[in-house]
Amino acid sequence: MPNSPIHVLLIATNPTDVQRIQNILTAPSFDVTAVERLSDSPAVLHLTHIDAILLDLPLTENCGAETLRIIMERAPGIAVVVLSEKADEQAALRAIAQGAQDYLIKEEADALTIVRSIRYAFERNHVSEIRLRALAENSGRKRVEELVDENVFLRNEIDERLLMGSVIGVSHAIRSVLSNVDKVAPTDATVLIAGETGTGKELIAREIHRRSQRAGGPVIAVHSAALPVSLIASELFGHERGAFTGAMQRRIGRFELASRGTIFLDEVGELPGEVQVTLLRVLQERTFERVGGTQTLRANARVIAATNRDLMKMVSEGTFRNDLFYRLSVFPIQIPPLRERREDIPPLVEHFTKAFASRSDKPITRISQGSMARLVEYAWPGNVRELENVIERAVILSSGPALVVAPALFPRQPVHASRGGALPLRLAEIEKSAIEQALSGSGGKVGGSAGAAERLGIRPTTLYSKLRKHRIDPARFRPSP
Repeated sequence: MPNSPIHVLLIATNPTDVQRIQNILTAPSFDVTAVERLSDSPAVLHLTHIDAILLDLPLTENCGAETLRIIMERAPGIAVVVLSEKADEQAALRAIAQGAQDYLIKEEADALTIVRSIRYAFERNHVSEIRLRALAENSGRKRVEELVDENVFLRNEIDERLLMGSVIGVSHAIRSVLSNVDKVAPTDATVLIAGETGTGKELIAREIHRRSQRAGGPVIAVHSAALPVSLIASELFGHERGAFTGAMQRRIGRFELASRGTIFLDEVGELPGEVQVTLLRVLQERTFERVGGTQTLRANARVIAATNRDLMKMVSEGTFRNDLFYRLSVFPIQIPPLRERREDIPPLVEHFTKAFASRSDKPITRISQGSMARLVEYAWPGNVRELENVIERAVILSSGPALVVAPALFPRQPVHASRGGALPLRLAEIEKSAIEQALSGSGGKVGGSAGAAERLGIRPTTLYSKLRKHRIDPARFRPSP
């Protein structure tokens, strides 16, 4: 990781949003300068001290879109992340085409997502062809490839304060997982990691990379479910200038960025059919083309994929390619849910408590017996991620030397272990049924007055996310013409 902080220019008008971002992007990893408009920061005209820009403005023609255009004109190589109030696929496409590195939706972008996005945009910026060529010309002696090799910032690592430590556990189940990691890491085999949400699939992927012969290269993570369908191909494989309307410059894809390292494809089951075909070719032939390009490029990246879905069931339903499934699952690793390895809960609790207490500067030295009993008894449908969140809240609320986890901190009531396994599936069935009933009552209308989102009491953007999760097509519920 770089020793100096990443200098971020935040362009935003809402004081609450500014405070939230400043609380997320903190020293020593980040240095944030906040302005309401581009003209408020004369130094931005040269952008000599700015590593990345977080643009939190409406992407209207005379506001955010114009600001982005000016930034790209004055410094086309700058790393820009757009933070939007609402999901708008066309706006996202225009922003990416103009040169933005990422497009985040406020409602869905938690602290970890924002940190990842800024780090990725910053590191990607350091290997852009524009800057590498400039460095090569200035040095007069080094080839672009050598500069890439020496780019110490090309490490898409998650901030240690957010993803703390390595794999923790004492259970036979987690020891079996780590044994498989040890066996497959030294090879270059493709790995498919399966497990429920929050079980630590990305952590296992990074552990495989850390123990592999590619450990000196980058880990580039792609969270498929978070990308608009129309942008996935461009994000994975890059695009050429003029590949589509608004593509003003060449964009390097994540497969290229992961060269001599590892690419982690999270939620691979969300990839659309046309991208599945291209990915299959990459796995078979190790070649691809950028969107709109004719030059065939070599893929020199190890592929690790992850899913929380039943891909075999998707294959039988025709929504996931059979040949791609077998190419991805050369070496499958199944991560068991936390409720099936409860002996791992105490060491995880101790680990998270120590880390959060240190961060909050609180003298917590032990965990009350009653709290530990409640933690072990709880079913943890959200797995390790949910446990981490509960411990963080408990540390914030604790005032003495003993950590107390009150029952009110649990988002759901504790469930006996024998019933825990069926709970997530049942909840998913109930949620899907409720959505389908709401769509039926709204005639397939999602947003707006009398839409399904209004009937369910949730935002349309949230409902769109759930429609994709459950693979529900609103058109099925619209009246026949």
